[in-house]
Amino acid sequence: RRVHGGIAREGFSIFQTPFAFAMIVLCIEGCHGCGKTELVQEFEKAGYWVLDEAFLDMPEYALHPQSLLMETQWVCSWFTRLLKKEHESRLTGEARNQIFIADRSPYSAVFYASNGHLLEPVIREQIKEVVTAAGIEIYTVYLKVEDDILWYRIQDRLKQEPWREKYNEGSREWMDTTVNFYKSREWDFTVENNHLTIAEVMSQVVTRISATSVRFSSSPLTQKVQLRASACPLSVSTHHHHDECSNPQGSPGKAMMDSC
Repeated sequence: RRVHGGIAREGFSIFQTPFAFAMIVLCIEGCHGCGKTELVQEFEKAGYWVLDEAFLDMPEYALHPQSLLMETQWVCSWFTRLLKKEHESRLTGEARNQIFIADRSPYSAVFYASNGHLLEPVIREQIKEVVTAAGIEIYTVYLKVEDDILWYRIQDRLKQEPWREKYNEGSREWMDTTVNFYKSREWDFTVENNHLTIAEVMSQVVTRISATSVRFSSSPLTQKVQLRASACPLSVSTHHHHDECSNPQGSPGKAMMDSC
């Protein structure tokens, strides 16, 4: 009879997976318009593997997709797909310190589901179990933007993509509600995306996580990004640089896809 972390199992423990092969997952979180997609694309451009919401093929049922039951299924599918990918990679010998970037985390369901607060403690324990049992490191990264800058970006994006109106993105009240949710939670990392280029934001994320995870910092991809960042210092206090890298249409604080 073995006891691990207060959980007893008869003759078997789920906490037996060797950690020689492991995954690291960075979940990018934040309000709509904060730059999640651009940041994920920047990571992908740097060579990291990306897990967007499309990696879950969710069926359609009579229940609303944001009902508690359907969001619960989405959360379970998120973890199941992650474990399957880790298992597949481990069998092929490709999972050693493999790093994936995910657009959103299971905690998104807490906000979008009706009575989603019921899911939060469950998700927290599920993440702990995945980390302990499978050696998969999961980090949440909150991409924070000042409210006025965020609202400007949302309005600017709606001009280009008016179909987003159906998701209530044209409502300042909805933006405030969403931002308040993210501000009220504790995330593993919070990185601001106000006046930096998106490449600089990625560099900050990489630097912050490297200081926490040895696996992440030892990745050749991570070392390559850090080397590139050291050759192009952050320009937070260099107003001249922002003038050169700003949006040609004058959008304030617009994150750009180009590096320095």
